[in-house]
Amino acid sequence: MKMAFSRLCDEDLECIADVIARDSPRRARSYVREIRDCCRSLARMPNRFPAATEFGSGLRRRFFGAYLILFSVHADHVLVERILHTARDLGPDDLLKS
Repeated sequence: MKMAFSRLCDEDLECIADVIARDSPRRARSYVREIRDCCRSLARMPNRFPAATEFGSGLRRRFFGAYLILFSVHADHVLVERILHTARDLGPDDLLKS
């Protein structure tokens, strides 16, 4: 199955990298690479992860460290919608905002 990242997800990854890069630019690059690898693994059996109906219909979730990966499964691809820090107070409306 193919893998895709939403525009908001790309922005989330940039923000994550920016925060980590304040202390270590090298670690920022490697950490974002690790998150992307984790997301790519969703293409194999994405339905094994639980539904995240509190954030919207059709969303599923996976955790990576302190981050919540929200994604949707389609007929021919998996779309990573957002990657958000779990310390954030989130509601469904927050998922559409960067």
